[in-house]
Amino acid sequence: MKEKVLKWLYKFIDGNGMNEKLLVLGAAKSKGVSKKTGKKYDFAKLFVARPAVGFGEDGSSCGLDVNEFTLTDKAYLYMQTLEISFPNMFSVSF
Repeated sequence: MKEKVLKWLYKFIDGNGMNEKLLVLGAAKSKGVSKKTGKKYDFAKLFVARPAVGFGEDGSSCGLDVNEFTLTDKAYLYMQTLEISFPNMFSVSF
C-alpha cells in the first residue's frame, strides 16, 4: 500500500482540481430522515486523498489531505459495479 501511495504522489498532475490522479478511498450513500430537523436527506459522497497543500507566505505541507465530493446517484451506483478494491488510484477530470 505504501508503495502505491508513493507512486501516486509522484504522478500527481495538477492541484487545481481540473485533471489529477486521486487516491480514491471509497464512497458512501446516506438516506433517511434527520432526527434533529425531521427533514429527509439523500446524498452520496466520494472520499479521496491528495497531496496536502500549505497556504500563505510561510505555508508548508507534508503527507495527504482528505477531500470529499458529492456524487450523483448514477455515479454511486456505477462505483458499486466496479470490480476493484479500495483504496485505488484513478485519473479524474472534473
